[in-house]
Formats: sequence, structure tokens, C-alpha cells
Amino acid sequence: MSNPTAITQEEARKIALNAQGFSRIFKTSLSVIKQLSYIQIDTISITERAHNHVFFSRNTNFKKEEISELMERKSIFEYWSHAAAYLPMEDFRHSLYLKELYKNGEKHWFPRDKKVENYVLDRITAEGPLQSKNFDHPRTKKHEWYEWKPAKIALTNLFMDGSLMIPNRKGFQKIFDLTERVIPINTDTSVPNIEEYSLFLINNAIKAQGLVTLMKYVT
Repeated sequence: MSNPTAITQEEARKIALNAQGFSRIFKTSLSVIKQLSYIQIDTISITERAHNHVFFSRNTNFKKEEISELMERKSIFEYWSHAAAYLPMEDFRHSLYLKELYKNGEKHWFPRDKKVENYVLDRITAEGPLQSKNFDHPRTKKHEWYEWKPAKIALTNLFMDGSLMIPNRKGFQKIFDLTERVIPINTDTSVPNIEEYSLFLINNAIKAQGLVTLMKYVT
């Protein structure tokens, strides 16, 4: 290993700003996503959704409809990357590492109900893309607006394990479809091993941040 090189705070600042895309002009929103590796999706909108600020601050020609267009062209996809996020479709294979963990029993937010999940999959297979609202659910308790119906929980679990994807949104509400109907033909679906996945995360962090912290974990 070569000896480390010290840099000044000003040099570090320039490296970070360049990596974050603030010292260049981006002509497309797809290039912004590729540079940053993912854009976190903000569900709250007061002035404007935060992810739209991320795009516009780097591409002043950005239009909000571009995100939907990129989804329709299958240039990007949604998945969990620190939080719900837009990712480049070329990185799809690396999302499979976490999806396999969930398929093999890794716990997410909700317990799994295979009967409901099979029902949800059967309907989407037969009817095409569906939203949570397409599944009826009489509430069991009064005034509990936060109560998640079984089908919505099933949709979330099936999304996390890779059985379903979100081809687009309608009024910012998620639409779900079978993964094989969403990803482009000839997409690499081989699951990366832990070394490949770790290297992918490290390289993306360096590309997007410019500067990273080396941490040692003891197992």
C-alpha cells in the first residue's frame, strides 16, 4: 500500500463539491443519478419534493416529468438504498444482494403472510400493474388511519424481496408489477456475492462523495 497523501481542507472541499456535481453542468437527469449513485425519494411536498431540488440544483433544465419518463424508458428503477430511492437501471444487479436476503428470511418491517402475498401476486400476474388501492380492506379498528391493510404489507414485502417492482407512479402513488415485466430484456440477474456487493458500495461512495471514511468492523 502506498503512503497516504495529505490534502488541505480547501482541496477536500473541492473534491467533495465536484463529486456531488456542484462544479459541473449536467445535461440530463439520468447523468445526475449515475453520478450520485442514487437519489432519495421524498414523499413530503411543501414547497417542492427534496429530490426535485437535488435534480434542479445540478441540471437547471430539469422538469419534474423527467423522472416518470426515465421510469417508462426503464433507465432507472426504485429500490431501497439508505431509503426509498431512484437508481440507475444499470445497477439493478446489485440490488439483488439485499433482495435475496429478504427472500431467504431476513426480517424487514413486517411479518410475512404467504397466503396474502400469493393472492397479490396472482392478481398482478392476471390483471397487470396494480396499486394498493386496488385491494379492498375493511378497517378493523376505528380512527386508526395508520393501519396498513394486509395487501399493502404484502406489496411492500414482495417489493423488498424483488418479486415486484414499481414501473412508475400515479399521483405519486406506487404502481406495482412483476419484476420480469419491468426490467429491460437481457438484464443481468445474477446475484452478486458479498465481495462484489461491498466493492460496488465502496466505489459508489467514493464516486458520489469524493471523500470517505475508512472504518474497521470487528466481527
